[in-house]
Order: sequence, then C-alpha cells, then structure tokens
Amino acid sequence: VTDWRLPTRPARYAEAAVLLVATALLTVLAYPVADAIVPGRPGYLLLPLLLWIGLRLGLRVVSLVSTVVASALIGGELAIGWHAASAADWPIHAVTVSVTVGGLLLLYGVALIEEKRRLGERQLRANEEFVHSLVSNSPALVAVTRYDHTGNGVLGMVSETLVDLLESSE
Repeated sequence: VTDWRLPTRPARYAEAAVLLVATALLTVLAYPVADAIVPGRPGYLLLPLLLWIGLRLGLRVVSLVSTVVASALIGGELAIGWHAASAADWPIHAVTVSVTVGGLLLLYGVALIEEKRRLGERQLRANEEFVHSLVSNSPALVAVTRYDHTGNGVLGMVSETLVDLLESSE
C-alpha cells in the first residue's frame, strides 16, 4: 500500500473519486440478479473503466478495485447459476463467470505491462539526469555527440570545462 501512486493534485483526486464512484455504480447496476435493475449487461462497461483506473492510478489500485468488482459479479452469477443448476440457463452463467475471470486476468496483464513501462521511463530519466550531472560537473573535456539515421552528428552534452576552453581560445 505504501507504494501506491495515488493522485497528488486536486484535479487527480477528483478524477480518482469520479472513477471509483462510477465503478461502484456500474458494479451495482451490473450485479446479476433475476430481476435486474438494468436489462442486459452493463457490466461490460466496467472493463474500459477499470483499464482507465489502471492507466491513471497504477497496478495496485486497479488490482484491488477489479478484484472487488469481479468478486461481486462472480458471486452474483454463481448465486443465480446455483439456483438454475437444473435449468438450461446454467451454462450461460458458467460462461459469464469464465469471461469475467478472463477479463480480470487481461486487466491485470495490461496494468502490469503499463507499470513496467512507467518504471522503465523513470529509470531512463534518472540515468539521463545522472549522466548529464556527470558531464556538467566534470573537470574533464567531455563532449557527447548524437547521430541521426543519416549519420549527421549533433552535440548532445558538453562539459562546462570544454565550453570554457573553447570560449577562451577564440
């Protein structure tokens, strides 16, 4: 829990609150009962909402929220399916539970991939800042050249010592 990337700005708090309230509302509307509040399957709207939560709030938050949502929906499907075990409707409840579990696993996978991508970006940024700091504060004469696909080079970083030397030699 201490590693959650929770929002830090008021606008992000509002976004997180709206996402969580919308998820709770859709879960209640999608809860499978014989006399559903909303006909059809509004639960299918939950997957894009959970993906949004995963991309904006991170793996741990979406894992918790989606596990709670899936548990509620699976519990409802199993309750209906248990009562309809002798009826011909039972297989559709088994398929719905299977699809819900599959969607949950897919959601975990997408959130995990996004979390790893963000971690890679943070590590790359930290490494770039470290190298820039080394070059900027080095007493050595350092120049880093970047080459594009045509072979043309552009100076990416130059140490202050080299800049001072070149300016004084003019």
